[in-house]
Amino acid sequence: MRSLPAGTTPGSGARLPFGVRSSQHAELDARLLTVLRAGGRMTPASIGRELGLDRTGIRLRLTRLHRLGLARFVGETDAPRSWGVQAPESVWEAIPQSDREP
Repeated sequence: MRSLPAGTTPGSGARLPFGVRSSQHAELDARLLTVLRAGGRMTPASIGRELGLDRTGIRLRLTRLHRLGLARFVGETDAPRSWGVQAPESVWEAIPQSDREP
């Protein structure tokens, strides 16, 4: 079985941007950033509600976007979670194009 070159998906023949594993992940990242830009500072739970996804998956994508310089952690909130537990929840924002390092 022939292996695919790094950054390609089966049948696409096109290279994906560095760090993007599939077009599905790229689409999710784009949707996540769109919600984050529109909503300003948001928690993973609130982003997940907007996208219909779980908070854990959103946190993983936010960490990845942070490493790519597209999102940043801005603090924590002590808002009660849906099950009544008082626990910190991270707050994130998209990094504006003008704030990104060259």
